Amino acid sequence: MSINMLQCSGAEDMRGGSGSQYNSYVTLKLQNVKSTTVTVKGPSPCWEQDFLFETNDVNQGLLIEVWDKGIIWDRAIGYHYLPLPQVPPFHTR
Repeated sequence: MSINMLQCSGAEDMRGGSGSQYNSYVTLKLQNVKSTTVTVKGPSPCWEQDFLFETNDVNQGLLIEVWDKGIIWDRAIGYHYLPLPQVPPFHTR
């Protein structure tokens, strides 16, 4: 399974308009595998990173977590659980 992590929008609404202070990154978790994007600043970060996960169980789900990188601790901004059957297939030409 290949996933292209693109963009987060609406982050400015989460802190009452101060989304420009975010230093955010995303973690993707499938079964026991965890992958993380680079940290990007701003209210609508764009990562454009590809991730490759291997699984034989299509009934699993992908946990997507958006984090705000802190000086000492990181803070969760949001979570989303995406069942694999809902992930659209990617076709190459």
